[in-house]
Amino acid sequence: MELTIRLSGTAAPSDELRSLQSYLLGEDELQGRVRATEVPAQEGALGPVLEALQIVGGSAGVASVVVTWIKSRHGKFTATISRADGSKFVITHQRVRSASKAEMSELTEQVAKFIEGHDAAAEHEDGGEL
Repeated sequence: MELTIRLSGTAAPSDELRSLQSYLLGEDELQGRVRATEVPAQEGALGPVLEALQIVGGSAGVASVVVTWIKSRHGKFTATISRADGSKFVITHQRVRSASKAEMSELTEQVAKFIEGHDAAAEHEDGGEL
């Protein structure tokens, strides 16, 4: 299983991705499985820009880590989790921040099913039907 996580709608997506990377690497099961995807620096920039995170060989446990991290952040942004087959699961920060415990549990379960490939639809917008 290979996943790619991208963030959009934030003023500093690279900084937020670095924060998520640190959070993911705090999980024993993800040690050595999280890679940063960078794009070359634009003219006048100091270095490459972090564009996405790739998780290779993880499990549905990634769902809980990502959803919990999103809830802990401030600001408005969108996280897009993509599988190697091109399917996407899109989660808005605003939706997660206002979610009840039951809704958080349901969203985490939906993301886990998506990660494992047990989802019915190919693309999920904002956590499906929450």
